[in-house]
Amino acid sequence: MIDHEEQPVRTVQSNTRETLPHVATGKRVLLVEDEALITTLVVDVLEDRGMVVIGPAATLRDALALAGSEQIDAAILDVNLGAETSFPVARLLRERGIPFFYTTAFANRTHPDIGDAAFLPKPYGIRQLLETLDGVLAAAP
Repeated sequence: MIDHEEQPVRTVQSNTRETLPHVATGKRVLLVEDEALITTLVVDVLEDRGMVVIGPAATLRDALALAGSEQIDAAILDVNLGAETSFPVARLLRERGIPFFYTTAFANRTHPDIGDAAFLPKPYGIRQLLETLDGVLAAAP
């Protein structure tokens, strides 16, 4: 879930959002998330900042298809997708050299598939989402 209370967005006369981190526009971000409300909000936030959202994918099958075929700069992976996990998507992204981070309210961070991957626990705010995305993009080779 996204914590709306954490969003210190101040609108000034020029309608700028000066308090949120700037993530590079034009980046292509794969979104793997099975909760419709979170998906809608994240898509809005990313597109509002000039990014291109790939997907979103709500199932492992759809996520694997997109992760294997699309041009992607980074990915946001919800760990739990119903009865499945996004770990196979993460493996594919690693093979392709695409940075990503996990989001979840339930996963055990010590799970071997998570390892040292970037991780954003739910609920999270827009600021944390953008900072984490900016961090994985900056760390990409």
